[in-house]
Amino acid sequence: MSVQTERQLRRALRFYAAKEHFAVSDHNAWDTVSGEPQNYWCDDAGTAMVEDGSIAAMALRGAQLVFEDDEEPPMCPGEPEHPISPIKEGGA
Repeated sequence: MSVQTERQLRRALRFYAAKEHFAVSDHNAWDTVSGEPQNYWCDDAGTAMVEDGSIAAMALRGAQLVFEDDEEPPMCPGEPEHPISPIKEGGA
Protein backbone atom coordinates (compact mmCIF):
# COMPACT_ATOMS: atom_id res chain seq x y z
CA MET A 1 0.00 0.00 0.00
CA SER A 2 1.32 3.42 -0.83
CA VAL A 3 1.89 6.01 1.87
CA GLN A 4 -0.74 8.21 0.21
CA THR A 5 -3.33 5.40 0.30
CA GLU A 6 -2.53 4.72 3.95
CA ARG A 7 -3.02 8.40 4.79
CA GLN A 8 -6.34 8.46 2.94
CA LEU A 9 -7.60 5.40 4.82
CA ARG A 10 -6.50 6.81 8.14
CA ARG A 11 -8.20 10.13 7.36
CA ALA A 12 -11.44 8.36 6.40
CA LEU A 13 -11.40 6.28 9.58
CA ARG A 14 -10.81 9.40 11.69
CA PHE A 15 -13.84 11.06 10.05
CA TYR A 16 -16.05 8.20 11.25
CA ALA A 17 -14.29 7.73 14.59
CA ALA A 18 -14.89 11.43 15.37
CA LYS A 19 -18.59 10.88 14.57
CA GLU A 20 -18.47 13.48 11.78
CA HIS A 21 -20.81 11.27 9.71
CA PHE A 22 -23.46 11.30 12.44
CA ALA A 23 -24.96 14.79 12.28
CA VAL A 24 -27.84 14.95 14.75
CA SER A 25 -30.27 17.87 14.73
CA ASP A 26 -32.36 16.62 17.63
CA HIS A 27 -30.53 14.43 20.15
CA ASN A 28 -33.88 13.45 21.70
CA ALA A 29 -34.93 11.80 18.44
CA TRP A 30 -32.14 9.20 18.60
CA ASP A 31 -31.53 6.34 21.00
CA THR A 32 -29.50 3.16 21.17
CA VAL A 33 -31.04 0.14 19.48
CA SER A 34 -32.61 -2.50 21.71
CA GLY A 35 -30.85 -5.82 21.30
CA GLU A 36 -27.87 -4.29 19.46
CA PRO A 37 -24.48 -3.13 20.75
CA GLN A 38 -24.49 0.35 22.31
CA ASN A 39 -22.74 1.86 19.28
CA TYR A 40 -25.86 1.45 17.10
CA TRP A 41 -28.42 4.26 17.14
CA CYS A 42 -31.86 4.59 15.55
CA ASP A 43 -34.24 7.49 15.10
CA ASP A 44 -37.65 7.71 16.81
CA ALA A 45 -39.47 7.19 13.51
CA GLY A 46 -37.64 3.91 12.90
CA THR A 47 -36.45 5.11 9.51
CA ALA A 48 -32.70 5.01 10.10
CA MET A 49 -30.03 3.18 12.05
CA VAL A 50 -26.39 4.26 12.21
CA GLU A 51 -23.20 2.97 13.79
CA ASP A 52 -21.65 5.79 15.83
CA GLY A 53 -18.04 5.49 14.64
CA SER A 54 -16.82 3.11 17.33
CA ILE A 55 -15.75 0.51 14.74
CA ALA A 56 -13.53 3.05 12.94
CA ALA A 57 -12.02 4.11 16.28
CA MET A 58 -11.27 0.47 17.12
CA ALA A 59 -9.55 0.01 13.75
CA LEU A 60 -7.41 3.12 14.34
CA ARG A 61 -6.36 1.74 17.74
CA GLY A 62 -5.34 -1.55 16.08
CA ALA A 63 -8.05 -3.61 17.77
CA GLN A 64 -9.03 -6.96 16.30
CA LEU A 65 -12.36 -6.42 14.52
CA VAL A 66 -14.57 -9.44 15.06
CA PHE A 67 -18.18 -9.26 13.93
CA GLU A 68 -20.97 -11.47 15.18
CA ASP A 69 -21.60 -13.12 11.81
CA ASP A 70 -17.80 -13.41 11.24
CA GLU A 71 -18.27 -12.65 7.53
CA GLU A 72 -16.00 -10.29 5.66
CA PRO A 73 -17.96 -7.22 4.53
CA PRO A 74 -18.31 -6.99 0.74
CA MET A 75 -15.74 -4.98 -1.19
CA CYS A 76 -16.71 -1.47 -2.24
CA PRO A 77 -16.90 -0.59 -5.94
CA GLY A 78 -13.45 0.51 -7.07
CA GLU A 79 -11.68 -0.99 -4.04
CA PRO A 80 -8.37 -2.65 -5.01
CA GLU A 81 -8.37 -6.42 -4.60
CA HIS A 82 -4.86 -6.68 -3.12
CA PRO A 83 -4.65 -7.13 0.65
CA ILE A 84 -4.13 -4.00 2.70
CA SER A 85 -1.18 -4.06 5.05
CA PRO A 86 -1.74 -3.01 8.68
CA ILE A 87 -1.40 0.70 9.38
CA LYS A 88 1.35 1.37 11.90
CA GLU A 89 0.97 4.14 14.47
CA GLY A 90 3.03 7.24 13.72
CA GLY A 91 3.76 6.07 10.18
CA ALA A 92 1.37 8.36 8.37
